[in-house]
Amino acid sequence: MAGIIMGKKQNLALLSILLAALWLSGCGGAGKEPEEKGSGGKEELTLMCIGSMNREILEDAVEEFNHTNEFQVEITCEYYGDEEYKAELARRMAVGEEPDIFFSWQYGFLKLYAQRGKVLDLGGYLSQDPFWEGILGQEDFEGVSFQGNVYGIPLTKCITVVYYNKGIFEECQVGIPKDYGEFLDICKKLKRQGVIPLYLGSTPWSAGMLFGELLRGTCGRELMQYGSFEEIPWISPGYLLAAQKLQELWEEGYIPEDFLGTEGKAVSVQDAAMQVAGNWYVPWKDGEYGVFLLPPVLEENAGIATGGGDRSFAIAAKCSHPEAAISFLKLYDSVKYQKRVLYEEGNLPSREMEIDEERLVPLQAECMELLEQAEGFCGYMDVRFGMEFGGLFHESAQAILSGRDCREILEGLERYAQEDGP
Repeated sequence: MAGIIMGKKQNLALLSILLAALWLSGCGGAGKEPEEKGSGGKEELTLMCIGSMNREILEDAVEEFNHTNEFQVEITCEYYGDEEYKAELARRMAVGEEPDIFFSWQYGFLKLYAQRGKVLDLGGYLSQDPFWEGILGQEDFEGVSFQGNVYGIPLTKCITVVYYNKGIFEECQVGIPKDYGEFLDICKKLKRQGVIPLYLGSTPWSAGMLFGELLRGTCGRELMQYGSFEEIPWISPGYLLAAQKLQELWEEGYIPEDFLGTEGKAVSVQDAAMQVAGNWYVPWKDGEYGVFLLPPVLEENAGIATGGGDRSFAIAAKCSHPEAAISFLKLYDSVKYQKRVLYEEGNLPSREMEIDEERLVPLQAECMELLEQAEGFCGYMDVRFGMEFGGLFHESAQAILSGRDCREILEGLERYAQEDGP
């Protein structure tokens, strides 16, 4: 009887695991991949990553490292959907189960864990290598360096652009706007011809990105000077102006009225003439699209873009083999693999290297050109100041678009930052 009971318990446990896996796969494939166990007596290092990265490139680097490293370690990978990744990493950090190597966005996302002593300072290790010693402290390391320490290896850069449908622009006889007034005139002309000017997704993140672009255009370099969200003067004129401009786009009908999709008739991105998004959308856009930077609301803020440092990898402070982990990250950041990140994945690497422009798709080349022309960058709110405030910022943008009082929303942000924030 005892054997039968044990078998039932095992079956129930197995069923629970299978149901959990099915539930996660039904939520956009956000569940993690099954872990691979170390082999041949090698010690296992866990690498935790977002599933939206190109797995083939990463796993090729892992396979090469596992077969050639001299540390007697083996790396196994875990993948999560972006939002689940944030939650799972936070959980692990809180209970002391942090992965040995982990993907990280830069600035506030990584800084939070670094301040809690969860992340290894890589400066001493990297400075022993002539190549890394020569680039430490440069601009690319700004988003992974805090209080004189280096907590990550930056891998890619990014930039926010306006994707525009060339066919629609040509048919409606409009061109790339030179200033914000001309941008509004184009929106008006498109609407008059029965075309939806701006696509907006139903997620708060999509609204927050558009709000961030308008803030970049009203505040410019001022946005770059704040080290925490508590310092931002949310109810000052520049921020209020950006909120009003955001709401104006909705009131004028330049954004689909039902952008939240609440009535089951959300507009498809193909139905609109433009979309504000990052360069990571390039692989999903065909040759029908071009890109430009949203003109700043105030001309004095020309030359500033949203983006800069993007993806990076870090190592847990409690990693048992930091030298091995660093050796892997150096391999993954080598020209061999970063060229694949550029040509196959479409992301813009941080490291300098010779680029075969013939292998770039036109949109990718256009994004790179805009990135090089930028005189400075404003970071994304959720990346620069962390997930909690970033989520509130995005939701506030949705509320503004829905017609809520702009000043009231901004006062709420300031109140949170001054009173309720961490």
